[in-house]
Amino acid sequence: VPDWQASSWRVDETYIRVGGTWCYLYRAITAGGQTLDFYLSPKRNVAAAKRFLAKTLRSNTTAGSPRVINTDKAPALAKAISELKAEGIS
Repeated sequence: VPDWQASSWRVDETYIRVGGTWCYLYRAITAGGQTLDFYLSPKRNVAAAKRFLAKTLRSNTTAGSPRVINTDKAPALAKAISELKAEGIS
């Protein structure tokens, strides 16, 4: 993944049905569209968003930390990013 693509992430969540159960799919991609990680959660809240983002940041060390994370301004994602930054996880 080129550096310019890896340094800009897009993060979003959507509501999907898996095996008859509704859940939230969190997904992070690079600017070039490459999937970095995904996470299924029964809830759409700060704890789920934070768990997903921390997991994604830990599992993508070769690409380095993103310069920017673009979201749809979902309050849970914004709060999770803020909390992770305060904890020094970025």
